[in-house]
Amino acid sequence: MTFALSLSLLSPILGALLIGSLDRFVSRRVVVLASLLFSLTMLVVARPGAHVGWWSPDRLGWFLAVASLIMGLCVCHYAVRQFAGEARGRAFLAMALTIIGCVVSTDLSSTTLSLCLSWVSTSVFTVLLLRLGGVAGRTSSPWRRAAMTFIVCDLILLVAIASTYAFSHRLSVLSPWNDRIHGVASVLFVAGAMVAAAGRAGLTLRRSWVIDTVNAPTPASALLHAGVVNAGALLIFRVQGIAGSSIPLELMLAATCLVVLVTLAPRIHARVDLKGQLAASTVAQMSLMLTAMALGYPLLAFTHAVGHGLYKAGRFMSAGGAIDQRARLRRRRPRGAVLSRRARSLAALTLGVVAATWGASVGGDAPALMGVFGPAAMVVWWARSATPLQSVVTVWSGLALALLTYGAFVAELGRLLALSRVAAQWQAPWWSLGVLVLVVVGSTAWRRFQSSVSSRLADSVDVRSPGPRVSVPS
Repeated sequence: MTFALSLSLLSPILGALLIGSLDRFVSRRVVVLASLLFSLTMLVVARPGAHVGWWSPDRLGWFLAVASLIMGLCVCHYAVRQFAGEARGRAFLAMALTIIGCVVSTDLSSTTLSLCLSWVSTSVFTVLLLRLGGVAGRTSSPWRRAAMTFIVCDLILLVAIASTYAFSHRLSVLSPWNDRIHGVASVLFVAGAMVAAAGRAGLTLRRSWVIDTVNAPTPASALLHAGVVNAGALLIFRVQGIAGSSIPLELMLAATCLVVLVTLAPRIHARVDLKGQLAASTVAQMSLMLTAMALGYPLLAFTHAVGHGLYKAGRFMSAGGAIDQRARLRRRRPRGAVLSRRARSLAALTLGVVAATWGASVGGDAPALMGVFGPAAMVVWWARSATPLQSVVTVWSGLALALLTYGAFVAELGRLLALSRVAAQWQAPWWSLGVLVLVVVGSTAWRRFQSSVSSRLADSVDVRSPGPRVSVPS
């Protein structure tokens, strides 16, 4: 098991080293697929509980590492096809494989030193990847903003860790994790981790580096949005395993995420470019993930991060075809009938009842999950039923089935990962996340209503042709 875990950690790095030297003899596709598939196979063989040096995957780390390798495999296969025949393809694939290796190392870390080294290495190679695929110019290159964000946020994390272990002489960065840091040191440790996680997720005061990645090549955007930005929840979870949780800091993080959500949500659909919409939605989704983490629901945060990564990678890689598909759908004449407002309201209320009943019956983090996705399903149904529907039962049944399946999956995954120890330290009420989602949706709807009223008032004004000019003597 130890040997298999070592091969799983080294395989992406070896693939990055060989991608240039074997380029003349073996195709890039073979090297990329062989290294990542071999790493995934060895990780499955190793299973949770293996140990090698500073890495010892628990069930959560193993689950996240498997998801990271699957997403990396899909993105790198897409990159091989896009950069075929280009000179920068070799360096891009080598950098992408290195980032995947760093992300897997972060997932499988079992000591503070290995976690910090993997975290900082991911930041460094992310900046290099953006620099490699960036556009010349001081304002158009996304790597500069990413570099400044990582320098500030990662430096705060390193200073917090150094100060914590410097004043605690009995502690070591190479010892396994347990609840052993208390007092001011624990608060500094948790605060540094939250700042680093917020910076990686793009929750900055000014323009986010995550949104700036729309200027990078599509494979780079897919890789960063699928795997790199999701690591903030894992960092906070690992730090909570060392220093415990701090309720004031977690409430501050939740408040910050709520401000980002309310500010950013109306601007997502205001962008005309599809990649820009995807990038802005990533920041919003990461805000929701960190909010779930701050309110004491780590399982909800991790399942949302993995689902978002798989979805966002596919959306970025199919962005070009999605534009044509959207244009065809606009030209298509709608079929079916529009439901009455009473029928739409009754169906939406029934979805809410299904979500609440199912969440209460399966237990675990499922009530909080249904508190988020229940209102989301109701909003989706309300927007979808506003247009003519060819099959009303199919649309409604699909939403209800998605709620039931996702709730059962989260409940079963919670029993598998056994995250109740950390979640039991402090947990907000199950409906708190749902209320936050409704606040964001309500603020967005109110802004749209205000803009529509303003446009109607402007259209209703009777604009008359100006009369003859009259000169007034001074």
